[in-house]
Amino acid sequence: SLSEQFREFGLGMIPLSGLVYFGSLTAFMLYLNHVVITKRHWSGNQKAGMGLQYVVRTACLIVILTSANVMTRVSADALGLRADVTADNSYTLTETTRKLLAAVDEKRPVTIQAFLSENVPQEFIPVRKRLEGLLQQYDRLGGKDVEVRIVTVGDAYSRAAEEAGTFGIEKRQIQTERDGRFELTEFYLGAVFTSPTDEVVISAFDVNSALEYELTRSVRTVSGKNRRTIGVLATDASVIGGFDRSSFQSLPPWQIVRELRKQYNVAGISPDLPYDEQPELEIFRIKAKKHPAS
Repeated sequence: SLSEQFREFGLGMIPLSGLVYFGSLTAFMLYLNHVVITKRHWSGNQKAGMGLQYVVRTACLIVILTSANVMTRVSADALGLRADVTADNSYTLTETTRKLLAAVDEKRPVTIQAFLSENVPQEFIPVRKRLEGLLQQYDRLGGKDVEVRIVTVGDAYSRAAEEAGTFGIEKRQIQTERDGRFELTEFYLGAVFTSPTDEVVISAFDVNSALEYELTRSVRTVSGKNRRTIGVLATDASVIGGFDRSSFQSLPPWQIVRELRKQYNVAGISPDLPYDEQPELEIFRIKAKKHPAS
């Protein structure tokens, strides 16, 4: 559709496939204009067969232009033939990301599902826009081994919102000012990365999030064979979280632990027990016996 073809132009990219699409549309309309203008010269009885000829010519032109668009689209996506004309090259992926996407094993394809609200606070508009553009680049460069699905979430009670909740995508609430009034804005801005063997959930992207780093790290994690395990020493600081018996409340893990869990298996290590007797590591020792390479 026109809106879909214009999407990348609106983000600040100029794709070759988009130029061919609009060029083909222009050429087709100019040809129809030519047919209508010259109709009075061949619509007489003495040239009754010209009408059928122009119908056949128009059909052939449609086939030619459609074929040109399909071929250009396939080759442009495979070669990445598009210009990033944003001021800071927002959608130009690093060489590390390109190599990672090219190396994704076809036996462990990666699916990226992003849940993005239609309306987000003013300060999150650039984040949503850049995230959408980067995901389109991941989809193209990843080929058939990386599938990207962008889900637009209308409101908190929609089916898309329910689906986001099943993956652990959190609904964010931020107080914003509009026309001199303060109001609470609810929106979704998260993604889930899945493969046949693993899953990573980024519940919410922030204004200061390094988007490409977050996306690439998650793809690398779920596309790998096995995660490594990091042990966190259990102390009174409760870095890994737990349960506070004095207040009878659950303690959330520290931010560093939440970040580590996006890439590693995190296990609590008791300082009172030797390594071989750590209960938290038992499940990982079992996995290591089944997969010695890990």
